[in-house]
Amino acid sequence: MGMTKGRFAAAPLSALFPRASAGDLARIEQTAGAIDAARPDDPVWHWLVDHAERPERSDSLLQVLCTGVLLSDAGSDWLELDLDIEWQPNGVPRAYAAVNVACWCEVDHNSHFLNEVSVDIIDDVSVGEAVERSAGSLLAWIDGPVDPSAWRERAGLPQPPHS
Repeated sequence: MGMTKGRFAAAPLSALFPRASAGDLARIEQTAGAIDAARPDDPVWHWLVDHAERPERSDSLLQVLCTGVLLSDAGSDWLELDLDIEWQPNGVPRAYAAVNVACWCEVDHNSHFLNEVSVDIIDDVSVGEAVERSAGSLLAWIDGPVDPSAWRERAGLPQPPHS
């Protein structure tokens, strides 16, 4: 089964997070609702049930549930806020949020992830708490600048030639 996309309500939370408590699933639903209410774009979420269980081994991140909030898209330049719940290569799940802007470096990196917030889901940090903490940053960024140049300037990154 591949990645599925749609409205958050269609995501099979109990299949994606089989060890999560009912309270944690409710926290994720409430957090997703807050994100969808605040976002200026179409609320699309992506999920992969095949990644619900801890992988045997992986050399890359394996997304379980994610969304991108597009704040600005000028073709070759953009500003998107990302929220991912994923498995890290070390086998520890995390909730991750970041500001994603187009790259204008001499060597094209395609994009840069800024203001990264990563909350590992371990010990006394549940999946619900991790998602709330990461999403809290994302919700604050929604109210920030919508010009990707402002975020690049803060990070000391090159600007597009037309700036």
